[in-house]
Amino acid sequence: MASDGADVERVVATLAEGGKVMLPVTNTFFSPRFGMIADRFGVSWMVQAAPQKQK
Repeated sequence: MASDGADVERVVATLAEGGKVMLPVTNTFFSPRFGMIADRFGVSWMVQAAPQKQK
């Protein structure tokens, strides 16, 4: 789990080098930023930002 949206973008971009983006980084009901990637070795990853705490 990434610490914030910028961290998700960075991790997804790094893992996607030579791989394939399966779901571009987007907002979801369970995370402010979420993306899915298959890296250059074919390993699938799901990266998400920690949900924001509600006040």
